[in-house]
Amino acid sequence: MILEILSLIFKNLKQRKVRTFLTLLGIIIGIAALVGMVGATKGINQAIYEQLKSFRSDWIIVLPGKLKFGFMPSFSSSILPLLSDKDIQAIEKIPGVKMAMGIYVKTLPITYKKETLYLQVWGVDPEKFKQIDTLGIWKGRYLSSKDKYSVIFGYLAANDLFEEKIRVKKKVLIDNKEFEVVGIRNKYGGLLSQTEDEIVIIPLKTMEKDFSHTKGIYRMIVAKIDSNVNPKELEDKVKFALCQERKNCGNEDFFLITPTFVQKTISQISFLLTTMLGGIASISLIVGMIGIANTMYTSVLERTREIGILKAIGFSSRTIMIMFMLESGIIGLIGGIIGIILGYGLGEGFLVIRNYMTISSELVQHRPTTAHMVLSYDLIIESLLLSFFVGILAGVFPARKAAKLPAVEALRYE
Repeated sequence: MILEILSLIFKNLKQRKVRTFLTLLGIIIGIAALVGMVGATKGINQAIYEQLKSFRSDWIIVLPGKLKFGFMPSFSSSILPLLSDKDIQAIEKIPGVKMAMGIYVKTLPITYKKETLYLQVWGVDPEKFKQIDTLGIWKGRYLSSKDKYSVIFGYLAANDLFEEKIRVKKKVLIDNKEFEVVGIRNKYGGLLSQTEDEIVIIPLKTMEKDFSHTKGIYRMIVAKIDSNVNPKELEDKVKFALCQERKNCGNEDFFLITPTFVQKTISQISFLLTTMLGGIASISLIVGMIGIANTMYTSVLERTREIGILKAIGFSSRTIMIMFMLESGIIGLIGGIIGIILGYGLGEGFLVIRNYMTISSELVQHRPTTAHMVLSYDLIIESLLLSFFVGILAGVFPARKAAKLPAVEALRYE
């Protein structure tokens, strides 16, 4: 009986190819949007989580400002108090913190061989930076307490940003003041590669003296932590110590960057994107369901005489109903299969364009993380079940109408 029903279903679909295809479009678009969106989001997340492994797990970074989560995280620090020596002292008192260092950050013009670029310049305490930094020096040496007009370049800043590569002992101008390059850092290439590899580092005292920086005020604090402490517990202790020092617990004007923070931020962005795009996919599936229902109602009218014949040869009303519901379910399932294939292609195409545009951007001078679609078995099975269920649901009322047709009246129908 099942084989006979399936034979009748596929015969009917084959006879109405154009109508079947047009009916499939709504389901195809909905499933393609769903698969493309979920797969691409998972691909981006996987690529970022891979890079989280190389994130500085021994650092806690403190930044001034209030982080606000909307569609995209944002923060404001220009109207809020910056960080101070008192904040550093409060952090260094916490058990598990080896050392804390203030960094003043300023964007300044860097001139080399008549080419000028605006880069982020860090003013650091040379001795503390040498102990806190684990990246190491590729060529040359770290800054020393005796250095005044000496500079260290990040790997990409020295090798990729300028037309001619910058080497140790070369002279550069920082805001028209001459500095000697004493070192080039190793390539970071991780989650913060653009920041770590494109920065320029000079002594803090020089920053204070020559670039209008107020002594004891910082735009960033980096704390180096012991490897045997719980990062989450230490993060909570640092936050509490700072809010106690700044007397603003519950209304903090700073936030911490840790691997946990980055992962949480990525998850929140992904959730927002998934919710938005999932809504779009749902609308397409509803439109597809209406299309299937409309087609099945038309099919019942066109096949009224066929229904009468089937009932006359022994098909029960229940069997007729199952046949029509199964037919609409198969339409949904076929749409789901095509949608998965199309969704994979669209999602991968989106990620390829994203990667290409990121690489081509003038703001990015190095190869970013390459993301690819993640099409898991769970996603495939769930998409197929969803498309089949949508088809079944769309066919319930047309199937009931077909099942209720009296055999005698159906045979008389012209």
